[in-house]
Amino acid sequence: MDLLEAKYRVVLVVDAISSMEHFDRNVAIEALRDAGCQLITFQGLVFEYMRSFEYPKFKQVLQIVKGIPTDSLDLHHFNSYGKPKL
Repeated sequence: MDLLEAKYRVVLVVDAISSMEHFDRNVAIEALRDAGCQLITFQGLVFEYMRSFEYPKFKQVLQIVKGIPTDSLDLHHFNSYGKPKL
């Protein structure tokens, strides 16, 4: 919240955030989103950084991203708009 107050653009990588309880995590993410934070996934962040398949190491990065087990990601608490379901 301090970063938002200081006028920084704050981006939360939602699949890199955790809490002891899913409910607490989701409430915090929703509060931060409502305060002005942008939500993104790790994969989305990586592809946004590369911009296109013309990125010099695109194929290497793609293989790394494909190797990340998605079953460990807890994104089922979010609807298709990136808004947490409470």
